[in-house]
Amino acid sequence: MKYIKKSEYDDQGASIVQEKIEKAKEQLLKYKQADELNSRENLKKDSINFCG
Repeated sequence: MKYIKKSEYDDQGASIVQEKIEKAKEQLLKYKQADELNSRENLKKDSINFCG
């Protein structure tokens, strides 16, 4: 889950959203490589971005 402050969104617009999405993707890839999760075949991965 990624949180974007309203003031950050007002200042940076869609670029901050894209930045948070990219960071979330990087984190998900790291989690996927963890030994505990690597062997799970049907593991679902999602990212939630919240602006408020």
